[in-house]
Amino acid sequence: MNIAATTIQLPPALRALVKIGGAVPGVPGASFTRLSEGISYTGRYVGYWGAWGTQTRTINLQCPTDGNQDLIKYCNGQYPSGFNVAVPVNQGIFVRDTWTSKNQLIVRTNAEGQYLDFLYWVFSGRPPGAGGGDDGDDLEPARWRSSAFTAVSVRSSDGGVATAFKATKTDQTVGIYARSKPTGNLLTVLEEGASATDVDPEAPAGSDVITLGIERDGFRSCRLALTAGMLEPITSTGWAGIYVTDDVCKF
Repeated sequence: MNIAATTIQLPPALRALVKIGGAVPGVPGASFTRLSEGISYTGRYVGYWGAWGTQTRTINLQCPTDGNQDLIKYCNGQYPSGFNVAVPVNQGIFVRDTWTSKNQLIVRTNAEGQYLDFLYWVFSGRPPGAGGGDDGDDLEPARWRSSAFTAVSVRSSDGGVATAFKATKTDQTVGIYARSKPTGNLLTVLEEGASATDVDPEAPAGSDVITLGIERDGFRSCRLALTAGMLEPITSTGWAGIYVTDDVCKF
């Protein structure tokens, strides 16, 4: 019997695209001190969040009021007055072109006079003694977690990159914003407080948009999918949906 000899191919060596201590594109002399775990990747472009410098501001996080009651009870027991966390003052949304190795700044705090924060916090996980079974044992312990929301898309017109992101403005307005190209004009896609019926004609009359979200894979071929929650304040009638816009790359 003939046995063919083959060589097992090892995984390819990892290549650092962005790293702590690396130069911050668009900010001369600055080096990254923090990078997001979540990224958006098109197969060429990588969208990510990063922070630099030592300056921080303190915000107070309040425990959730809706959702898992065990989680809410545990959070209030641990943080009855909320949880103070130091948030980097200098933050930005960036894109790396893996074909050309070019890093580009899309938007940052303290530069254009309107963006305060790109980080969002949630208290999640399994409280001690809650859950059970195999699935419950796999859940991470309950704690505060932060995320930045960005999504990138290849422009079919020229192969360039468009970027969408969630941000909080200096006036505390929260919204989804975009740039059709790294140096293009900033576009407001949708902000909290907007009339819900302008987004969805079936939403309750008089309701407003109160929550917004995007996913890292929700921006493809310049079509951006987002989630929106609505509320009519007098009757507390709620509404929510997933919506798509294809106007992002037209600006």
